[in-house]
Amino acid sequence: MNPTPLRSGSSVGFQWRVLKDGEQRRQGAASDMWGRVHFPAASANGRARQMFQSGEMFPFRIYQLPESYRAAPNPAADWLLVCVRAGYVSTSGTPVLATGGDNYQWGYEDVFPVSAGAGIGEVALTAGVAQTWFWVTTGSAPAIASGAALPGSGIVPIGYVDSTNVAAMVLRIRQIQYGDVQASGGGGGSGLPVWL
Repeated sequence: MNPTPLRSGSSVGFQWRVLKDGEQRRQGAASDMWGRVHFPAASANGRARQMFQSGEMFPFRIYQLPESYRAAPNPAADWLLVCVRAGYVSTSGTPVLATGGDNYQWGYEDVFPVSAGAGIGEVALTAGVAQTWFWVTTGSAPAIASGAALPGSGIVPIGYVDSTNVAAMVLRIRQIQYGDVQASGGGGGSGLPVWL
């Protein structure tokens, strides 16, 4: 990549555009290199890797721990493991951090809590299931839970995971709740926006 040389006698505006253009090309090249290093086209077993986008963490996000954070990666089993970002629930004033998630209180930071080389609060899913639901219970002791069906009341749905693409070992995550929860009345419902 050869930068455009600055010419003596050129206007300051022209020289600024030349410098800015060179900087944008360098940033693009660095971004491409970072992508090739961190997201190779295929993993060791030949399947396409799911690209993890940084900058997208939020309270109650259902996510998979990036392979680089695992002490001993095992793609044959790891594809069925998910974590849920911790989040706060408020039913009567003081917000409480829900248990059962990754216990990381700063929901929007791109941090992946690990313990002994595995994600904190990881849930092992069963392959071939169309909907494993995740929800947060409201009340004095809010908790993140999962199961085959949503309970009738006292919860806020987080989303579900589809593990039916067994051949490609890829999970499909349908996120519903995108933030901390302000429960209404005696529990159930959400006072904050819910994206469907």
